[in-house]
Amino acid sequence: MSKTDHIESFMRAGDLGLDSTHSCGEDEMKQAGLVEEADELDAGEIWIAVDGERSKEIMPRALDSMVQMSLRILNDTSMWKAGDWKTGSRMKKLGNEPIILDESEILLWTGKFSHGCYGSDVPCVKSMGLVNMSPRNLALMLLDSSKVKTYNKISQGRTDEVLLQTGIDTINGPFGDGETKIIRSVNKPPLVRTTLEFVSILHVRKLNPEEGEGNGYIAVGRSVTRPSKNSGKSRLRNEILLNVHLMKPVEGFQDRTEMININHFKSALVPAMIAKQMGLSSAGSFIKDIRSAC
Repeated sequence: MSKTDHIESFMRAGDLGLDSTHSCGEDEMKQAGLVEEADELDAGEIWIAVDGERSKEIMPRALDSMVQMSLRILNDTSMWKAGDWKTGSRMKKLGNEPIILDESEILLWTGKFSHGCYGSDVPCVKSMGLVNMSPRNLALMLLDSSKVKTYNKISQGRTDEVLLQTGIDTINGPFGDGETKIIRSVNKPPLVRTTLEFVSILHVRKLNPEEGEGNGYIAVGRSVTRPSKNSGKSRLRNEILLNVHLMKPVEGFQDRTEMININHFKSALVPAMIAKQMGLSSAGSFIKDIRSAC
């Protein structure tokens, strides 16, 4: 794992409420070998620096915007539709009452983003379940790349590429609150014949009750683009558009967490007709695997 003083990684930020003055320039990205991404600037996309000294000017704001957006959409009931008959039946019975989960229950929803930015045409999945581990210990487990295979059965391994800031309880660091790093993961999802590789930013921090966020921890992730070693060749792109894990304590249980996740990814290797079903299957399996690891 390395630290860097120059820009090696870029992240999409068109949906984070940032204006174009924060975007990297076309020449800058092309010099890094990111020709396809640079061409998207003309279409209104915003790419920001993830590492290097310049990133400290914008990344704290971008990461906080990603957290706030995640918290909003998690609670936006108009965005989500039941992903299976069990969830549909459960929500119909609840009406406007709050969800109180059974110990073995897993609820699933599907939805689409309305912001119109890149990837908004791709369905996303929300899942919810109880896990027998405290929110903090669960957050630490999700951060530890060496433990990924113990709870993620589709994982072929994960490595830490660049450490930007350490400590999930860090306050007002160079990259804002919490721990932030760039990771490389390889997964073999069901219904897909080959493996999918993702390079993404992982940001985990404590929730702030004084800001109305409640108690617990949140992890957010999104793909970053790094210069390709084969920049002269066409390449298939696999992107995590947004990955969220909200971990909140369950009243009366010291070592139990209410976990709510969002999975939103796009891959040239996954046909649109199976993307939704694959997302639902993976989301449900993820919570089951997390439970088995606790």
